[in-house]
Amino acid sequence: MKIIRMNKVDNFGKLKAFFDLLTGDGFTIKGFKLMESIDGNHWVGNPSVKDKDGKYNDSVYCNKQVKQQLEKLANDAYKNPSLVESTKDTPIQDYTQGVDTKDSSDIPF
Repeated sequence: MKIIRMNKVDNFGKLKAFFDLLTGDGFTIKGFKLMESIDGNHWVGNPSVKDKDGKYNDSVYCNKQVKQQLEKLANDAYKNPSLVESTKDTPIQDYTQGVDTKDSSDIPF
């Protein structure tokens, strides 16, 4: 996994940055937040959505090990912006190679 975008924010309370993550499987997850705790350490807030009652609920979950890796990755990227990898020059992988797209017999409609 790698961070492909990080936008630092100023004068926004404990929020320090927003960032997007590219997983090893090719999924991009947008909307992570890097937050500062009372003791000055940073932690990661998951992407969230607002419900009809105005409460924010996480839309992405991960286990403790992945969360720790993500926090280290985000802290390193925050301190050293050159670690943030851009996908602008990365060609989009064609996942249809070797797949016969003319045969639609597996499509249920």
